[in-house]
Amino acid sequence: MKRLVDLVMQLLKIQKLQMVSSRIKKCKARRQNNIMEQLILNIKNISKIPFLKELLKRLEFVEVVEPKKNPAATKKTKVLKGLEQSVKEVNLIKAGKLKGIPAKDLLNEL
Repeated sequence: MKRLVDLVMQLLKIQKLQMVSSRIKKCKARRQNNIMEQLILNIKNISKIPFLKELLKRLEFVEVVEPKKNPAATKKTKVLKGLEQSVKEVNLIKAGKLKGIPAKDLLNEL
C-alpha cells in the first residue's frame, strides 16, 4: 500500500512539473510574440502617404495600424468647415461677388 501511495505521489509530482513547464513555455512564447516596437512617422509630403502605407503593408514583419477616428473630433471638424464656408460666403457678399438672400425672404422660407 505504501508503495502504491509513493507511486501516486511521484506521478503527481511529475504531472505538476509538466504543468509548470507547460506554463513557462506558454509565457515565454507570449513574451516573444508580444515584443513589438511602435514607430511614428512624420511625413512631409502628404501625397506620398498612400505609397508608404502600401510599401509597409507588403512587409510581412510589419503591421500597419490605422488610427481610430474620434467621432467628436470629426463632428467638430465638420462644424468648423461649415463656419469657414459661411465666413467666405459673407465676405463674397460684402465684396459684391455673390448675391445674398434678404433676411425677410429667408424667414419666409421657414
